Amino acid sequence: MLIEHQALGAQILRLDDFFYLSPIQLPSNHPRRGGVPVLFPQFADRGPLKKHGFVRNLNWQLITDAPLLESHQLTYNLQIQEKDMPEWPYCANLELSLNATVNEVEISLMICNNGPNPFSWTGGLHPYFFLSNLLDTSIKGLQNQPVSNRFDQDQRIHSAELLTLSNKPLESLFHTSTPLQIISPKQHFALKSEGFTEWMIWNPAEQGAGDFLDMPLADWKNFLCVEPVIASEPLQLLPQASFTGKLTVTNLLNSANPQP
Repeated sequence: MLIEHQALGAQILRLDDFFYLSPIQLPSNHPRRGGVPVLFPQFADRGPLKKHGFVRNLNWQLITDAPLLESHQLTYNLQIQEKDMPEWPYCANLELSLNATVNEVEISLMICNNGPNPFSWTGGLHPYFFLSNLLDTSIKGLQNQPVSNRFDQDQRIHSAELLTLSNKPLESLFHTSTPLQIISPKQHFALKSEGFTEWMIWNPAEQGAGDFLDMPLADWKNFLCVEPVIASEPLQLLPQASFTGKLTVTNLLNSANPQP
């Protein structure tokens, strides 16, 4: 299996045909555009911290890196002390683990409050799924689910059986953790989320991709972000309490028992 990863942000960069990774790399203190960034303790700009929080800009400790011919196990750990981040004065232990086989990937994010005070957080995982062509892609599993659509403030429910993708920017937060499928002629992924409460679905289209210095302009057609997150309602962790969220991705085109 081909897996690339880095200590900065405990970021999974590339995993066979699962995830997109931009060929353009900014200076070494920047997370890469693509792979699976970790978002914590703030999702997007929903709070006073920097966008998507700060853990994607910190170096995590590699605990396990066990590659085999058809599987790979990976574990990163991050200890945050109360004095490390003046803008977020709490103690937390984060662990990101990956268990991958040829057809399936499970990514787990554990967050533990190690300090004496409760804290609330939003965040999750930000996978960039690789696509041959976004314009041939649709998402199944969101029919009749509640949604907040940045580009259509009046939309409250997604009524269609499939969410079809186009050349228009997409940023929709679905208030559900229902299983999904990403379907295209050359990609077919099944996604299952545990612990996380919502899906953010995002693509900048050509209109937004022009603002990115770390991605070729035409590459907006080659990925879709389908993110298992906690965004609308922050989750509080009491002292010594923990949270675990999981994302399981199955490549149905390679699976021995593909689903219809």
